[in-house]
Amino acid sequence: MLETVRKKIHDILDDLGWEQTPFVVEHPRKSEFGHVSTNVALTLSKQLKRNPIDIAKDLVSSLKNQIEDIEKITVVRPGFINFFFKPSYFQNFIPQIRQLKEE
Repeated sequence: MLETVRKKIHDILDDLGWEQTPFVVEHPRKSEFGHVSTNVALTLSKQLKRNPIDIAKDLVSSLKNQIEDIEKITVVRPGFINFFFKPSYFQNFIPQIRQLKEE
């Protein structure tokens, strides 16, 4: 899922005509920050000379409904974007986990 989120962000940057910039997509340490989080708005703020919260909101508007297994996307200060997966995303892994447990 990290790569899916990263690719969608790259696609949105291209669509918006914003220059690609290095950014991180990772699993945050605390669950209240989502299942996946990115700092892309923070890295873009220097390049675009804009508030990272505003950039994050623009990105979220473009990302909505772009990733099938995402339940919600939030923006938190100072400009992180947090992705929360649908429960069905995790349910898809149950057969794999059961198989590993049986081995």
